[in-house]
Amino acid sequence: MARKIGERPITRKTNAMWAEKASSGGIFRFPQQMLSHIARRAMGVPSLGLSQKWPGGDAFDFKQPIIRLIPGDPAVAEHLYSTRFGKLPDDDFARLTWLKHFASSGKTLHAIYAIDLLRDWADHHAGALSGEAAAKALLSLTWDGPRIARRAGAMANALPLQLISKLARATFSFHARNDEQRLQRGAALLSVTAAVKGFDELRKVAHEDLTRGLNGLVLADGGHHTRRGDELLRILLTLMPIVRALWSAREPVPEGLHGAVERMLPMLRMMIHADGSLSRLVDSKPHAEAVLAVLSADAIGGQPLDLAPHSGLARLNHGETLLIMDCFENAIDLSVGAEQLFVSTSLAMRSLTRPRAELETSEAGAVLRLLESGDLRRSLYLSVRGDDLRCEDLINAGEAIELQIDPHIEIAAGAENEPVSLLGRSGRVWKLTARGATVLQEGHIIRLLPNATLGDTRINWAVKRSHDGLN
Repeated sequence: MARKIGERPITRKTNAMWAEKASSGGIFRFPQQMLSHIARRAMGVPSLGLSQKWPGGDAFDFKQPIIRLIPGDPAVAEHLYSTRFGKLPDDDFARLTWLKHFASSGKTLHAIYAIDLLRDWADHHAGALSGEAAAKALLSLTWDGPRIARRAGAMANALPLQLISKLARATFSFHARNDEQRLQRGAALLSVTAAVKGFDELRKVAHEDLTRGLNGLVLADGGHHTRRGDELLRILLTLMPIVRALWSAREPVPEGLHGAVERMLPMLRMMIHADGSLSRLVDSKPHAEAVLAVLSADAIGGQPLDLAPHSGLARLNHGETLLIMDCFENAIDLSVGAEQLFVSTSLAMRSLTRPRAELETSEAGAVLRLLESGDLRRSLYLSVRGDDLRCEDLINAGEAIELQIDPHIEIAAGAENEPVSLLGRSGRVWKLTARGATVLQEGHIIRLLPNATLGDTRINWAVKRSHDGLN
């Protein structure tokens, strides 16, 4: 028998009984449309119109599914079911983030349990949600609710539909005050128009919100305005499933949304190493699973950017060697194949203001120059084979260049004025040398200290592959 949501008139009891018998495969068999109609009446789905066109009655049903790029974990669903939801914090319960795990589970029992949890959620949280919280809950419910409802049977369909209508109403009424809130509201409302019949009148508002939000959050070169890679990934993981659903349904994709995604994907490719991890210059965590999910969903593919002037990033790639530079912080992230060698930072008193990067290529290799107010601050050369990196830095005598060697790299320090050897797990050996500076090593930190004691000075250092091993 269907469980009530709040107080329901006793006259719906008979409808609930008939719907339960039909959905359980009893002796009664109904056409799907009639079964859906009985289920809605049993659950008491109201017509919650913001206008006369607001969904209600038989026009209110699921259509195009929206598939997450990173699905939920069925093992988590099993754990939540077996522990009767364990000790999940109230905030996580309210945001409906747990729905994705039940949506990814193939078990009907899990789906029925998720519907029961949704009823509890409706009793304790649905009415209290507003603003950005309502938009996030609406996104989760619109993406994951249909799969759960279909697996749970006809009696379950009405509950997600009713809650989507309530949350869509709260989200529609929410006044977004900043670009992040506009993005959240626009994504949630556009998801509803893509996944549920009858919400077409929300499309214009969703398009306007997404366009304004993305214009404020995404730079002209495709980077996030915070310059953080995880924030770029978060937006792509939110937007790409919606775009794919709209394409599948042959529905219009907002021009601002399409353009932003097309800018962000080459920017993301610029930030990643060959192993699929984000550069440590843009985030402290690799996020390899998320990167793989986003790039696998990119049907066009494409090449990474070489220069991103608004985000302040530059990229050199020859052979297996990849160098990513943060122009604002004058920092370098160097990797060879799937092996990361080091991140270098300038221990300066300040970040660079309005830096400008210039890239010049030739048959011998590529030169990357970093300028500030017309002064050359750094010049990098990478050979076409990727086995010879040379760098010239202009720094103050009281500053230093610090190399944070990857923990998996073995360091063999030579005698004074002798090269420092870096031995990777692949067996390749790289030699670090410096001129105009003293090399100091402490654990996996190597510092290049200028020999000059006053004013600005130039130091030259190089990392070259040794074909003679450690000798």
